[in-house]
Amino acid sequence: MSYHCEEEYENIDFKQESLAKGEYEACRFINCQFQELHLSDFNFSECEFIDCDLSNLRWKESRLQDAWFENCKLLGIRFDELSSFGLSFKMQNCRLDSSNFFGLDLSRCSFDHCQLWEVDFSSAQMQNSILRDCDLRNAHFENSNLMACDFRGSSNLQIDPQENRIKGAQFNLDQLPGLLIEHRLKIEK
Repeated sequence: MSYHCEEEYENIDFKQESLAKGEYEACRFINCQFQELHLSDFNFSECEFIDCDLSNLRWKESRLQDAWFENCKLLGIRFDELSSFGLSFKMQNCRLDSSNFFGLDLSRCSFDHCQLWEVDFSSAQMQNSILRDCDLRNAHFENSNLMACDFRGSSNLQIDPQENRIKGAQFNLDQLPGLLIEHRLKIEK
């Protein structure tokens, strides 16, 4: 397996030019195309992905540690296929529609200004996670640990407090209806 450290990859379509299987440490991927690739058993540590399209990427048993994603498209990604060892990342201004985080420990992860439509967070361990100013339209939370999770500023939030652990989670007052939707209450301003 090859080792790559502090390398920069810019404007590369990895469907045309293959990415060598290996370990990538502190590498930058700028405006790169990863759509529908199969990157099993890769290691990405302290890597940055900026303006990349990773839609429908498969990365079974790959490691993602201290990664940064900015302005990326990650549609339909099976994050639940990643190695859970040391999983940590931060995402800013990314689209993650229809992605799957089922059963993952996301306590060292954050989402800032991200679109998370129809994302599955079922059984995820998200204590102390950050989901600030995100659009959570039809995001699914069931049997999730959301203790001390920061949801402030996020929209389209629907969480059933009876099916999730939410003690200490942070919400804005206008998000209250999304916590009561299962009770079919009518809340007026």
